Amino acid sequence: MGYSYPSTGGDRSPALIPKILCVNTFFPRFGAALKAGAHTVMVNSSEVNGIPGHANGYLLKDVLRGELGLQGFVVSDWMDIKKLVGVHHVAANEKEATRIAILAGIDMSMVPSDYSFSNLLLELAQEREVPASRIDEAVQVLG
Repeated sequence: MGYSYPSTGGDRSPALIPKILCVNTFFPRFGAALKAGAHTVMVNSSEVNGIPGHANGYLLKDVLRGELGLQGFVVSDWMDIKKLVGVHHVAANEKEATRIAILAGIDMSMVPSDYSFSNLLLELAQEREVPASRIDEAVQVLG
């Protein structure tokens, strides 16, 4: 959400979108896509109203799953969970970025040939930093 509305007009640029525009313009488009049969949503690489897409629990859980009824899968864009550390500066390290992203509603990290997301998520689950119920929720959409 908001990828098509960047403030600079550039790719992966932050978007500032008034709530009324979100509710009246952006949310209905995603709702229509879900009603038409979409089962997977890829997250915006940048920020919407100052919150990185991969850390935005409001958009991913409250709106996408709650209000719009997504029953499917939420996937990151290319390496964007890692960018929560070096680009968005909301996580101190990749492990914290993984925790933030999974708790915000990301189900899968799209980074082929790199298993750090899976390995870090396993560590976080073993440390009880991410509840097993959240992992169950993420993988149930695959079944």
